[in-house]
Amino acid sequence: MSRRAPAFPRSRFGVTMSHPHSASIPKVEAFMSVVLSSFIECVRERKVAGPTSLTFSPLDWDLAYSRSVKADGDAMVHDAGLVIGSKLQDLWARVDESNLDRHQRSETMRYLTACANRAFIQARSLLSEAVGDQSQLPMGSPGHLRLKYSANDTATYDGLITGSTDVWGRMLKHVATRLSDGSRERGSLEDAVHAALPFFSSIHSLEHFWNRILWLGWTFSEKDGVSSFQSPANDPVSASYAVSESRRDLEEGEFAIVFHEAWSAGATLAAAVQAHAVRIEPDVQFELDVRRPGYSSMPATLPSRQRLEASELAIVLDDTLAKDGVRFSLRDLLDAWELLSSASNSIARHLLQSRVDPTTLRVHYSQIEKLLHELEWDGTKRRAIIEFLTFSPSSIDGLWSNPFVLLDDGSLLPALACVVEPNLYRLCEQWLSSAKANDVLRSRGDRFEKKMRERCKAEIPPAASREDVFVVTENWKPAPGDIDLAFRIDNTIFIAELKFKKFPTLPIEISRYLEELDHAAEQLDKRLAFVNQNRKAASQKTPIAEIQETCRCSALF
Repeated sequence: MSRRAPAFPRSRFGVTMSHPHSASIPKVEAFMSVVLSSFIECVRERKVAGPTSLTFSPLDWDLAYSRSVKADGDAMVHDAGLVIGSKLQDLWARVDESNLDRHQRSETMRYLTACANRAFIQARSLLSEAVGDQSQLPMGSPGHLRLKYSANDTATYDGLITGSTDVWGRMLKHVATRLSDGSRERGSLEDAVHAALPFFSSIHSLEHFWNRILWLGWTFSEKDGVSSFQSPANDPVSASYAVSESRRDLEEGEFAIVFHEAWSAGATLAAAVQAHAVRIEPDVQFELDVRRPGYSSMPATLPSRQRLEASELAIVLDDTLAKDGVRFSLRDLLDAWELLSSASNSIARHLLQSRVDPTTLRVHYSQIEKLLHELEWDGTKRRAIIEFLTFSPSSIDGLWSNPFVLLDDGSLLPALACVVEPNLYRLCEQWLSSAKANDVLRSRGDRFEKKMRERCKAEIPPAASREDVFVVTENWKPAPGDIDLAFRIDNTIFIAELKFKKFPTLPIEISRYLEELDHAAEQLDKRLAFVNQNRKAASQKTPIAEIQETCRCSALF
């Protein structure tokens, strides 16, 4: 399931004065260290506090703009930042007025997690009704079905669960940071949460669109107090992203169908241990069962796990990661996820069928540790894995990367959407970042290139159906720089620039991904020019017959 950015309603909050929590205005000398550059670069490099920061100051913002070298888009970013920053300050003031911060931290986090789970169960209920009315799924995935979740609003299933989970996660981050269990309760927690919810929804929306303005060239306008955000005209990024999402969903759907058929037919596939809830109230209790091909229903986690293990991430699955000195691997995390996902999916089914209120859900830490005992890990490793998956204010991707919320009474509540329907590829990338696996991240590019050369050597000759094929099996190092991959078919030499980058979801990631692609294209142009100017040497590097100085060169990207 892809983690997409949902379509949010336009903001209707007008411009207000600065929030009283804003930082005091620094002296001009504080900006003397700012290197003269475009204003957008200053904001991206955090040389000035942006509108999403609680320390945002309009005067500081204007001063940084006046000192910058003007470039295209600077004025838009400056003007949009002033308006969005003022709106956000107003919204944070309204959050303060909601009394959310007056309640105990642990109980508030329990209630917010329950609200996120309730939203997921409601979305699943709407999806079940919508799927029943469809003869064919859009783009082969139920995630693209549009659901009517209120009288006047619709959203895709993916957008609905992503948007709601992000908002509840944003509230959890705020509560985990600002509240303590010594906070004195004033009034109803439920009333406080639902009073604050629309403000956090607008905060998340504005933060989301601000990042698209800053990193992806979106524009902002406002008329009669209503904000409008627009993607660039003929936006190639959105078009390419939509196409890649569609293709990925279709491939996943097709693979799941084929894999399910093989499982049902009793193919030689490994059995899978799954957990299911046998009791929901007063505390959740689990039992384990073994699923075998041809005898049991196929575990929902298997197709996505199998696809991931066939992807380029396979080269790092068994690399050593660590948490507080405890060693484990990405494969270990996937084993834990697969078991915990089956348990969470079982909880979701119970909640959906029995109409149990998610606020009554109690999953004890000991129950989760007991499940992981099935993986034959010692207690130290089990606890390290659980801690690694536990939500904190510093979680890289919020609830999506750390979907378990630990409470003071020993409860460990899953954010069901994030455990049951994550983008597994993205999740693994975030785990690598969370583990600070710098050695793994640095070396995986070289290992990926080697793997691709080996694959090309094995697969291109049979596919070409001819003998005149040669694949360069080492990193070719001509004068302009390394050529990651080169092979020759007959009289044509193909060269390729290979990149193994993090799955981009956030605007900043997409922007840096595109910058890397531009850089790679420049590199490829230089390599191509070199090979075209040195055809004799290129022919000697890719020998298939007598040397031919007339060979052609083509680029792959």
